Amino acid sequence: MPINADRQEFRETQSDLLSCVVQTRPNAGREVAERLANLVGVEIHGGAEVDKLILTIEDAPDFAAADRLASLNDIEGVINSILVYHCTGSAIDPSPEAARG
Repeated sequence: MPINADRQEFRETQSDLLSCVVQTRPNAGREVAERLANLVGVEIHGGAEVDKLILTIEDAPDFAAADRLASLNDIEGVINSILVYHCTGSAIDPSPEAARG
């Protein structure tokens, strides 16, 4: 099996979900939020009006969530990004047996 196929299978069963805060330059929150909203796997939950964006990042087929988090500091208007929470897909068992306890 090709390495990429192994990685894709891992992501489907072990995908990451990150929550973070992104500090932007003064008065750049809305502009940066628009840029980040266009990134695959990124969802903005608020904070643009105070230049501290609250967002979640999920693994995408071609981009790991951790890599996406690391790349946020390279986006124009971003001062820094801080990881708040990390959940791996292995922590969430979607099977019906797990739902029954």
